[in-house]
Amino acid sequence: MSATYEDRYGLPLSAQGREAAEHYIEGIDCALALSVGAQASLEAAIAADADFAMAHIALVRSSSTGATSPQRKRVNPQPSSVWRA
Repeated sequence: MSATYEDRYGLPLSAQGREAAEHYIEGIDCALALSVGAQASLEAAIAADADFAMAHIALVRSSSTGATSPQRKRVNPQPSSVWRA
């Protein structure tokens, strides 16, 4: 039985590992808050799972919205559970 990973809204992620899913969620949190850290987190998600298409897409989107701007402040979102059996 393989693990299924979900985002903060309960939607399934295509990540193949917990590390990629956690980095992705952190990156999305930063991108939605327009804070720094989105790019690094999403790049870490891709490094953990090179086939994680959602992370690739989010990285491009965060770059186009200014979420990677150094003038933005870093957020520290609440940890979430990303694993479901």
